[in-house]
Amino acid sequence: MEDINKAQLIISSKTYSCEEIDQKVGLSCDEAWAVGDMREIGGKDHRNKVRKGKMIDNGWIINSNLSGKSPLEHHIENLLIKLFPYLQNIKELSNECDVQVLCISWRDMGATMPIFLDKKFIKSIYDLGARVDFDLFTAGN
Repeated sequence: MEDINKAQLIISSKTYSCEEIDQKVGLSCDEAWAVGDMREIGGKDHRNKVRKGKMIDNGWIINSNLSGKSPLEHHIENLLIKLFPYLQNIKELSNECDVQVLCISWRDMGATMPIFLDKKFIKSIYDLGARVDFDLFTAGN
């Protein structure tokens, strides 16, 4: 199995719709869901167990859009560069919404998962008003 990585910014809200988040951020999302939607939880990759769940909030996602083969750090950097022009708008939303940078990595069972975040990434994530979530998965050969 080859390593697969990705990074996303996720904004979730019980009050703002995805369209309202689009307007407040100034950027259209790559993916979205609404309260009550049935959505796959656990990833769409065949290595993860997927279950359906009813969403309790509205969700808004921006993806890093690099190849899954790119290192996780490159995904994070690409995402932060993409979001930089909207930093202040996202920061303002973070007072009313849950804002997170989701970092996802799949590796072979037993493979090491070193994670290195440069201090400029940590500062940029802080400036967005976001928390960081790492989802690290392993799979057998």
